[in-house]
Amino acid sequence: THFFEMHLLGFVGYRPELFFCVRCRDPLKPEGNALDPSLGGLVCAKCSGDDASLQTVSAQAFEVMRFLQTRPYAASAALPLTNRTRREVENLLETYDAYLLERRLKSAAFLRDLRRVCRKQDRHADKPPERTAQVLDGVGECALPAHPDRGLHREFRTFV
Repeated sequence: THFFEMHLLGFVGYRPELFFCVRCRDPLKPEGNALDPSLGGLVCAKCSGDDASLQTVSAQAFEVMRFLQTRPYAASAALPLTNRTRREVENLLETYDAYLLERRLKSAAFLRDLRRVCRKQDRHADKPPERTAQVLDGVGECALPAHPDRGLHREFRTFV
């Protein structure tokens, strides 16, 4: 989950506003919202209008992000997410982080590539390779081939 990312943003003073429109300050409803990183959170359907520069937020992603911001880790870690909602939340947070940092994080791209390899392996492998390094990405586990020249046998743990 992105629990730690959401809480880190709060600790450093950049917690995204997910409860009130950052333009008109009306309470947000689950549908019709969009992310405006420059204002620090979500804008309501009325305020977002046809602004193509804003990233739309589905009702599911809206609820998940609010859940991550307000619930303890144990509840957040147990939250069942569809792949579509998980990817949307990830993209929204990447957009927000990139605006704040004025650049894209290399670690986000690395984690995305790692998940892609894990999904590909799950689809195409009958059994795990003999020499593997285990990867836990907060969504599931997969076994990646260990690098033959370096003999990687350590365990990678990435909590997203």
